[in-house]
Order: sequence, then structure tokens, then C-alpha cells
Amino acid sequence: MSKIIVKLHPIKKPKPKNVLTTSEDFIKFASISGICHNKRISHFYEEIYARMMGGKNHSGSKFDPEKVLNNTSRFSPDIVFKNEEYTLLTEVKATSTKSDRFPCSQNQFLNYLNYLNNKDTSDLYYLNYAFFKYLKNGENRSKQKALITGLTKQTKDLLILPLNLTLLLLMDSNFVKQNHTTSHGGGYVNYWMVLGGDVGHLTNHAPEKAVNYLIDKLNPQKKEIAEKYLLLERVFKKESQAEELRISLRGMTLKLNPFTVTEYTIGKNNKLRKKWYSEFKKNYGIILEEGLKISKESLEAKVEEPF
Repeated sequence: MSKIIVKLHPIKKPKPKNVLTTSEDFIKFASISGICHNKRISHFYEEIYARMMGGKNHSGSKFDPEKVLNNTSRFSPDIVFKNEEYTLLTEVKATSTKSDRFPCSQNQFLNYLNYLNNKDTSDLYYLNYAFFKYLKNGENRSKQKALITGLTKQTKDLLILPLNLTLLLLMDSNFVKQNHTTSHGGGYVNYWMVLGGDVGHLTNHAPEKAVNYLIDKLNPQKKEIAEKYLLLERVFKKESQAEELRISLRGMTLKLNPFTVTEYTIGKNNKLRKKWYSEFKKNYGIILEEGLKISKESLEAKVEEPF
């Protein structure tokens, strides 16, 4: 098999805001005693990501998809960044080094793909997945102040992936069902369990080595799909340190310790990204059916579970 050559290329980033003043919604959300511990952690990192990378956080608040994305389904991405050239949707995931795996909901992913595949080809809409890792000591807190203080000191790194590399990760991930039944409803939800080791390879190794490592783990059928349709030879990587960010919360100011940020993109400009997304729309059926073992009917079905 010919090896994929992945080049490094600088990526222009929006200038981050130096101070994160938490909104009342965030304070209220993080303080509610009945809210799941992991939900508080996820919302913390969504707020951090939005301030670092640009965009608006729609998670944990009322979301008007008709107003924001001109979409009528129950669709709620974590972060929406818009400028004159394109709209970027981002799903934020976070896990500790103790767990070292990222649950990625199948319904979330299908909602994103449904939306992207229904957009006009003249529109530039992209999808990123962002993976935060924090040290296990950062989560061992039950109170809001102690929890946030721990996370500001224990955040380890952030990996940002475009859709093609997200697909590659999912192809190598185990598929599980988790019971989300509560007194308010729910049921079993399908998840891919993305391995922290795979995320670590993309973060810590030379890009061509990391991408080929993931390709070589696939079975022959999935490997063929990845090499033929995911345009992995045209991904670019940038590594940097997160700039200092201070968090103002209920009269106290916390400093988020520096951590590594690794970002991949498809190509150097919107021309190649637009071309790949256009080709993806033509080939998503075979990519989903043979690469992820999801039926095309499941993808085309209207997914009503909000996220």
C-alpha cells in the first residue's frame, strides 16, 4: 500500500478573546446539583472552545435552528462559526486520561450529515470534531467552583479534525449501545467509542505517520474506502499552544493553564474543501455503508433526537 504524505501548513485563526466572562446560563447550568457531572464538564469545554476558536455556543441553551442555520429539524450543533466565506459547525467532545475514550453519538453524527447533504452545493458548510483531554485529577470535584478550578489546571490538549479525519477515526472505533433511560424518558443510544490512543497518534506523532497508522488498523474493505474517498493525502496540520485565557466566575478569576492545540484541515483553502464536500455528497452512501456499516436509509431518515 502506498503511504499517505501529509504536509504541515500554517492555519489562520481568529484572535482569541483574552477573558472569558461566563454567561448567566453557563453559571446556572454548571451549578444545578441534578445536572450530570459529565454535562458540566462538556459545557465548560464548549465555552472554552467558542472563545478560543471563534463562533457561538448553542449547547445547553435554547436554540433556534431556523434563525441560525435555516433548518427546520431538531438540530443543535455545539458551536456555529460564520463568516462571509463559509459556516463551520463543530461538535465538542471531552474525556479524562483515565477514561481515554470519547463516546460519539451516531444520531449526532447523522444529524450533521443530514444537514450537510441537504445544503445547496454553492454554500460552504464544514464540520469539525474537537477532542479535549484533561488529566484524571481534573474531574474529581463535585462542586462547581472546585470542578472548574480543577479543569483550568488539568486540561492536557485539544485536537480539531475535519470531517474526513473524523470519518477515519469512526471507522476504527467500536460501536456500542448505552442505556440513557431516566425518569424523563430516553432509551438505548448508539455510540462509537473513539479511542484516546488514536486521538493521541494524531496529536503527538508526525502527521503522515499518524494517518497511516490509522489506515493500517482498518480491515481491507474499510482501508479501500478510506484511501479512495477521504482525500487523506491533502490534509494539513498545525500545532500551537493555547493563548492565556482567564475565566471570570462569580467574582473570582481563574487562569486556564497553557495546553497543546493540534488542528487539521482539508487543503489550504476553501476551493479544495468545497470540492471534497461536493464529492462526499456523491459518495456518502458507500462511505457510510461500507466504511461505517450504516445503511443509507438510516442516513436519509429524519433523526429527531436533539443533541
